[in-house]
Amino acid sequence: VTIKVFTETYMKTRNGARAISAEISALTQLKEHVGIVSLVEFGYNFIITEFSEVGDLFSSAKPKDHLVRTMVGYAVVDRQSRTSHPSEWDVHGDIKLDNIVFDKNVSASIIDFGLATNDDIEHRNILTGTEGYISPEMFDHCLLYDGRASDVFAIGVTLFM
Repeated sequence: VTIKVFTETYMKTRNGARAISAEISALTQLKEHVGIVSLVEFGYNFIITEFSEVGDLFSSAKPKDHLVRTMVGYAVVDRQSRTSHPSEWDVHGDIKLDNIVFDKNVSASIIDFGLATNDDIEHRNILTGTEGYISPEMFDHCLLYDGRASDVFAIGVTLFM
């Protein structure tokens, strides 16, 4: 298993409380989906998920392993398209190399749903994600953007890196 522990200081912040709540809600609702890391247990200041033997894509692939990254990327895109339903968590908000893990069978899963949302998925104006993976339209805080399209942009950046 993998254990994610949150500090008391982080939990008391507005963003921290929202991120913890979002991650637990998303993993609880998406527990039956392929390509999403499985929630084992959660408590006041921790989340336990299944363990990914190989690790994340950032640590596992070397620059020369473009084919491996591309194959895993396609698997993630395919799985995300099969797991997305309008009534569920459609926007991840932080797709990146570090948040794609795979097991010994090279089955990819998405992790870290702290920025995930299922509300206002069509038009958002909140900057989320990790620098380098953020879509250009997100930098204009007055501009509403499609969170799902921003996730697709981040997948494209992930495949390019």
